[in-house]
Amino acid sequence: MLTPGYANLWVHFYPIGNTPAVSLTQGLPPEKDANILLLGCGDIRNILFTVHSDKSRRMDVTCCDIEPAIIARNILLVTLIVDDSNDHGNNDNWDMYYHVFIDKTCHDRLQKQAMKLHGLAASLEAWREGDYGNLVAFCDSGTLTRVAEFWAFYISAATERQSWMKKTFRSVIETRKQKRRDTGLTATGVRSATPSGMLAGLELNELHEHFWKHGTMYMDHVVRSQATYANPLFASPGSTVKLHYAIDPLLGFHLSTAYVPLAHASQQSQGSPRVSKTEGVVAAARAEFLAWSNTFKARGRENVRLRFFAGDAISFCHTLQHRHVTGSERSAHWYRSRHTTLEPLVLIEDDYGTDGSAPVSFNVIDTSNLIDHVGGLNLLAAASPLLDGHASSSLYTETLVQRTHSQQEQLDQLLGGHLPTSSLLLGLFPVEYWTNTCHSSIGDEQLIRFILSQQEETTISMKQSYSRVTWKRPPYNSASQMERLHMDEEELAFLLYRVYVEMFPGENMERMLSIASINPESTLHASFPTYTRANFVSFLVLVKKRIVACWDRAIDILLARIECNRTLLTGRHYMQELYLYMHLLDIHSVDTFRSFATRDIGIGTAPKGVPSAAYWQNMPPSVCITLKVPRSALRVFTEPDPSTVGNLPVHGVVRDSSDRFMGWEHYFAAVQLGFGSLSTEGVPFSNTFELSITEDHKGWHGNCFCMQNTPVTAGRFTRQLGLDLSIFKTKLGDTDNVYISKNLPNQTGTITVPAFAEDAFASLTPEPVEFKITVTVMINPNTARIALMTARLDVISRILRSALLGSCPVQITPTSPCAFIVTVNETPITVTFPVPVIAESVRTRIARTSAYIELTALIIPDPAVYPSATFTSPLLFPNFPNSTTNNPVPILWNNPQTSLSTAPIISLSNPSALTFLPVHTGQMFSAREARVRSNPFLLAAATQPERTRIGLKESLYVLFMQFSGLDSKRNPTSRRNEPIFALYNPIAGACAVSMFIFPSTLRLDLARRTVLLDCAVLPVTYGILPTLERSGFLAAVGDQGGVHIKVDGDELRLWKEVLPAWVERCRAGEWAHRERCEYRVGPGRYRAPVSVEAGQEVVCGCGKGVFPVGWEVDVPMWEVVKRYCVRAAISPLFANALVEDVMADVETLGLTLGREKEGKGDGVTGCRNCAREKSREGGELKACGKCQKVRYCGRTCQRADWKRHKKDCIAKGS
Repeated sequence: MLTPGYANLWVHFYPIGNTPAVSLTQGLPPEKDANILLLGCGDIRNILFTVHSDKSRRMDVTCCDIEPAIIARNILLVTLIVDDSNDHGNNDNWDMYYHVFIDKTCHDRLQKQAMKLHGLAASLEAWREGDYGNLVAFCDSGTLTRVAEFWAFYISAATERQSWMKKTFRSVIETRKQKRRDTGLTATGVRSATPSGMLAGLELNELHEHFWKHGTMYMDHVVRSQATYANPLFASPGSTVKLHYAIDPLLGFHLSTAYVPLAHASQQSQGSPRVSKTEGVVAAARAEFLAWSNTFKARGRENVRLRFFAGDAISFCHTLQHRHVTGSERSAHWYRSRHTTLEPLVLIEDDYGTDGSAPVSFNVIDTSNLIDHVGGLNLLAAASPLLDGHASSSLYTETLVQRTHSQQEQLDQLLGGHLPTSSLLLGLFPVEYWTNTCHSSIGDEQLIRFILSQQEETTISMKQSYSRVTWKRPPYNSASQMERLHMDEEELAFLLYRVYVEMFPGENMERMLSIASINPESTLHASFPTYTRANFVSFLVLVKKRIVACWDRAIDILLARIECNRTLLTGRHYMQELYLYMHLLDIHSVDTFRSFATRDIGIGTAPKGVPSAAYWQNMPPSVCITLKVPRSALRVFTEPDPSTVGNLPVHGVVRDSSDRFMGWEHYFAAVQLGFGSLSTEGVPFSNTFELSITEDHKGWHGNCFCMQNTPVTAGRFTRQLGLDLSIFKTKLGDTDNVYISKNLPNQTGTITVPAFAEDAFASLTPEPVEFKITVTVMINPNTARIALMTARLDVISRILRSALLGSCPVQITPTSPCAFIVTVNETPITVTFPVPVIAESVRTRIARTSAYIELTALIIPDPAVYPSATFTSPLLFPNFPNSTTNNPVPILWNNPQTSLSTAPIISLSNPSALTFLPVHTGQMFSAREARVRSNPFLLAAATQPERTRIGLKESLYVLFMQFSGLDSKRNPTSRRNEPIFALYNPIAGACAVSMFIFPSTLRLDLARRTVLLDCAVLPVTYGILPTLERSGFLAAVGDQGGVHIKVDGDELRLWKEVLPAWVERCRAGEWAHRERCEYRVGPGRYRAPVSVEAGQEVVCGCGKGVFPVGWEVDVPMWEVVKRYCVRAAISPLFANALVEDVMADVETLGLTLGREKEGKGDGVTGCRNCAREKSREGGELKACGKCQKVRYCGRTCQRADWKRHKKDCIAKGS
C-alpha cells in the first residue's frame, strides 16, 4: 500500500523470541485495566510474563504478527496451558514450544490439540461458541482461516510431512554453518543473563551449539534419543518461510536466576545443586516457564482476553485508527499484508462494529523491534494515534540492529531527524531521553558488542545493540488531551523538508559514496528502503492534525523546496507519486488535481468495441493501474535458489514511449504485489469497472512488475534485466495486461489515513473557562531543531482581567522542567510546555490591557548537562482522580511498577558469589559521570545539579555494596545485625538524620534485568522526632550501629524527590491512595513529594505501616516505628544511551578483557591496531586502501584505528 513494495521470495521464521521477556503493564497504575496492542507480537513470552508479574489486573491484549504460524502456535500453547488441570503437560508444553525435535508423547498431544482447535475453527461463530471463545478471539475472518490452515498442517505433519520437515531442518542447519563459519562465541545469551552477564561463561554458547546440533535442550542422551519427531511448530507448509538460523530457546527467559545465588525461598529456579552449569541454565528457564504457565492457568480465563490478527502492522494500525475516528467503519481500504496479498482488511462486525467491545485505543502499545525494519516514522505515525490520552499510557519501541555508532544517532536516523523535534511532531515524549534516567543497564550490551567485534567480519552484516524506549504523551495543560502546537509556516516547511530529505538516504549518491568506504553497512541498509513518498504524505496527515499553521502556504513552500532539490538523484521521478498521495490523503492538491473537474474529457459514448479513457464519464482525478505480469517474467527470481535472491524492492514506472531518453518518466514505489486469477466486472474505462483477484496462496511458486534500482539490486540483476532493471514492460493500451480502474482490486473505496481522532486534542474553542493556553514552537533555521517555545496564557475570566488591569502581582514559579505556576491575583494557573525547558531562560511578557501573559523559554539542548531533581524519577498526577473512588491515582513517569512477590530473593550468605553486583551498580555512572567522579578538578567544575546526581548514585552504590556485604564487616551468616542506613546531613540541625532505610532483602528485578532493594523507609520529621527519642528507638539504633551516608542539602532534596516513586512502584495489591491523601495541594491538584523541606513529610501516609504478612526487617523496636515507615523498592538509576555514552566504548572494554592496547602494532610487521602478524583469516595483513602505507588484520581494526590514522593517511595520500 503506502510502504515500499518488496519481492519477498522468502522470509525468516522467528517462532521464539530472542530478547528477555518484558512486563507490558509496568507503566500503568494498579487500579487501571490494561488495553494492550502488540505489534510484531512474536511468541507468547511477554504475555505470560506480564500475567505472572501482574496477577490481578484485567487485560485485553490485541496481538498482531505478519506470520499466521506465530499466532497458530501461540494459541495452541495457551489453550494447552488452560486445559492442563493436573499439571501433567508442563514438560510437554515446553518441549512442544521450544524444541525442534520432540518425543512421541509430546507429538501425540500436539496432534490431539491441533485437531481440537481445527474442529472449533470451522467459522467465527463456531469459534466464539467453543471452549476457548471467551479467552481467544480473532480480529478478522482471514486470520482465523490462515491460522486454521496451520492447525491442519500440524495434523498432516503426523506422518507424510515428517521426512520433508527433517530435510528442511537439516538445510537450515547447513545454512547456519555457512553463516557462522567458525566465527567463535554466540554472545546474545549474555543479554538474558543480565545483571549477571559477566558470570555467564561458555555454557551459554555450548547450549546454543547443543540446540542446533540436537534440536532439543535435553542433556541426557537417553531422553534426547526419544525425540525423533520433527516438530511442525517450527515449520511452515510452504518453501518461502525459512527457520532463522540463530534462534535459541533460552534467550526469551531471565537467566540471571541460574547465576545469582538465591535464597531458599527462591531456589526453585535453580534446580538441584548437583547439576552442571549447562543443566542449571536450562532448569532455570524451564522453572520460569512453569511459573508463568501456572499463573496463566489460574488467572488467564478470568482476567485475560486475547485477540489475534495475522497481517501487516501498519495496515492494521491505520484500520484501527479509521474505526476509532468513524466509530463504526471496519475497513479503511487497506490490504491485510503489503507484499503478496490483495485481500482487503475488514475487521469483524461483532467486536469492531458500532456495538463492538474490542478496544481501538490502547494504554499499552508494544512494537517489538519493528522500528528496525518498517521505518520509524511509518511505525510511530501509525501507532501513535492509537495511544489513548491518559498520562500513564505508554508506547514501547525496541531496536536490536545497530547501524550507527550511537543509539541517539540511530534513533535520529530512524525518525528522519532530531529525536526531540520529530517526537514532538508525532505527539510523543521519549521519557528516558528527557529524564536521562532508566532502570535497565545496557552495560552488558557493551560486552556483547565487544564479543561480536572479535568475530569474522564477513559474517556480520549488522551488529546488535538492544535498546528499549518508552514514549508517552507530552505533558498537557488540559486533563487528558494533547494541545495542538502552533508554528510559523516557513519554519514548519523547512522542518518537513529536512525530514523528507532524510527519509531517502539511498537516493543521495554523494552521501552514499562518502560513507561507503567507511561504513558499508549503511550502503546495505540503503538498498532496502523503508519509505516512499506516500509514507511521507501519511506522516504529513498526522502533522497537519498536530500543528496549527497556515497549511496551504507551508505546503507551497515545502513543495518549492522539494522541486528544487538536486541532492536526491531520482527525486524528480517520484514527484507525481508525491502529488498523487497529497491529493488522495487530503493534504494538498496541485493545479493538476484542482482543475481536473473542469477538463473536457469523458464526453460522449465510446464506439462499440473501442474502449478508451477519452470517453470515461466523470473520470476521477486519480485511477489505479493494475499490471498483470506473466509468470515467465518472474523466472529470473523463481528459478535460482530463493536464498541467493533475497528480498528485493520493486516499483512501477509510467513513461513516455515516444522518446526513451528525453520523454517523461514517473516512478511509483508504493505498489501492492499479489498473486492470483484476475476477473473484471463492469464497463472498462468507467466508474463501474471493478477488478477482483482470487488469491493464489502459493505466491511466487504458484501456477496461475520494474525493480527499484539500489546498490544491491543493480549489482545482482543488471545482466539479466538491463540497466533499468525492468521485469515486465508493456503499453497502457495493452488491455490484456493493463487494467485501469477507479478503485484498487478487491476494494470499494480509497485508502484512508485518519491519524489522530478529533477527541485526542483539547478544543480550540473551549467552553467558557477562566483562561486559555497556546503553545508556539520555534525552529532553529540552521539545524531544523526545536529551539524556543512560547506559552501564551490568555485570561478570559472577568475577575482576573480586572485584576491584571489593576496591576495585580503576577508570579512565575517553576515546578518541573516542563511546568510553571503562574499566579495571577493569588490564583494559581499551571502552564505546561510539551518538552523540558531551561527555567533560567524564561522571559515573561505581561500584557495587562490585552489580558495575556507570555512565557518564552529555551528548550533544554542536552538533558545530561541540565539534570533536574524533579525529573529524575517523577511521580505525576493526571488532572482527574480515580473515576470510581475519587482518590488520586499517581503516575510513575519513568520508574516502573514492580511485583516484589515474584522477584527472586538474592542470598547474601556468600558475598564472594556476588562479584557481578559492583560491576552492575557501577554502570549507573555514564562515561562522562565516571570521568567527573574520578577527577577532583572536573568534579569542582561540574554544575551543582550534575554533582547532585552523581552524589545520589554514589549513595545508592554504597547502599547496595554495604547491604550485600561486599563492602562491610558484618557476619554474612547471621540474620541479625543487618545494616541500618541513615541519610545524614551534618548541618541540618535536629533532623541531621533525615531518613532511615531498613533493608529487608536484595532481589532480582527480572523485568528490568537489574537488582532492587526491598526495604522500609522512615522519613524523619519534626512531628515524629520526639516519639523516636522518648521510645528509645534512636538510642537502640545507635547501639546496633549502622551506616551513615553523608549527603548535602541538594542531594537530600533529590532523595526526597525520588522516594515517592520508589514507594509507589511496589504498592500494588497492598494499599491504595485515600481521598484525603497528603499529596493533594488543592481541589483537583496534587503534588509529590509532599515537601522537600527539612523535617517535613515526604511521602503521603496512605501506605505507612502497611507491610505483607511475614515481611521481616532487622530493626530494633520495629513495632514502635513500623507505623511511620513505608515499603519501598530502591533500584539503581542508570543514564540513558539516547543522551550520552553510558559506558566506555567497545575498544576500551576490550582493554579490560585482556585485549592488546590500541596502537601497539607498527602497521608494517604487525596490525597497527592490535599487533597481530596475520589477518583474522590467517592470511597476510591488508594495506590501507588509501595510503597503502600501514597494514591491518581486518576491517574491524582498520575502523577502530581510523580516528588516529585519518590525518596521517590523508597527509601521505596527498
